[in-house]
Amino acid sequence: MNAEICDRYLDDFNVVFEAVKSATEIDRPKRLYCVQLPIGLGGQISIRIDAIILAILFDRAIYFLSKEDYPYGQVFENFGFIADSGFDWEGRPKYSCDAEFSDVENLVFDRRTTSIRGMDGLILPQLVEALKIKLNLQAIDGLLIEGLVFKSLKIKEDIFAESLDFVGRMGINHETIGVHYRRGDKKVESAYVPADLVNMEISNFHSSGNFKSVFIASDTPLATKEVQYPDDLKLIFDFEENRFDNANHKMLFKNRALSDQETRVAIKNIIALASCGAIVGQNNAHFALIAASCIALKNSDRANYRLIDGYFLEKSNGVVSLKFKIKRVLRGFAKKLVPWMTVYSRVSKAQKR
Repeated sequence: MNAEICDRYLDDFNVVFEAVKSATEIDRPKRLYCVQLPIGLGGQISIRIDAIILAILFDRAIYFLSKEDYPYGQVFENFGFIADSGFDWEGRPKYSCDAEFSDVENLVFDRRTTSIRGMDGLILPQLVEALKIKLNLQAIDGLLIEGLVFKSLKIKEDIFAESLDFVGRMGINHETIGVHYRRGDKKVESAYVPADLVNMEISNFHSSGNFKSVFIASDTPLATKEVQYPDDLKLIFDFEENRFDNANHKMLFKNRALSDQETRVAIKNIIALASCGAIVGQNNAHFALIAASCIALKNSDRANYRLIDGYFLEKSNGVVSLKFKIKRVLRGFAKKLVPWMTVYSRVSKAQKR
């Protein structure tokens, strides 16, 4: 697909999205309630993207349980509706890929019970096919759909301007290779993607002769030592950014004063990565997925992203695989044994106080 067709798809999608945002009870009497989870900002944006896709597919108005994406601030202009305070969604029917709910007036989308994404992080093929038919889209896939939705969201003017200013000052452009080097709490979900794989993909892009710089976005201050790149590529790295190398969202539960700062840092990095000419990341990291979807939309050359399998080390190392299988079983058992101690439960109680 070339850039001209992508632009036309984006224009057409914006029309559909505006209809969803401004829907009245007469236009769309059925509702989709989106359960926002207290996770990283990239994950929260992905949940919003998923909810929008479902609302479009099934002609429903979107209702969010909260205006903010706690513990972060909101980066987007208001869209959809906010559920009434105290709305009891837990006993309502929940969306499931294989269930029939055409007669359900109030449907709940809770990603903890049903995800609309595959192991590659992309929207499930059957939903992509349904969207292609509904919106009359031809050559499109899950990554491009992600880009269409994200680009249709309006980022708050001051946050967007601040992010673009960063991109301009740092010299990030189509000749920059973006690298999302995910560390921090990612090891709770899966083993870190080896730096050697990231470095290899940077070299592959460099060999094309189309790039002059490399921008590294990471949650670890060690990124510039672990990520290796050819000498003739200029390094772009925000040395002034605070990097905590931890579960950022959990830190914000206890340090609310950092919420605005960390919200702006997160969206800044997403926009900076999306402004690059190519990206290296992993398919189970939301920043990389969103940025790759934007790059895929603006480039007719669909080879400008490398999303490494986030579970590579587990699939290639039996010891690591066994370790994470045991960890997941234990975590699942703990959640069933003491459900009131889960992050979501504790945050929900704190917000109701």
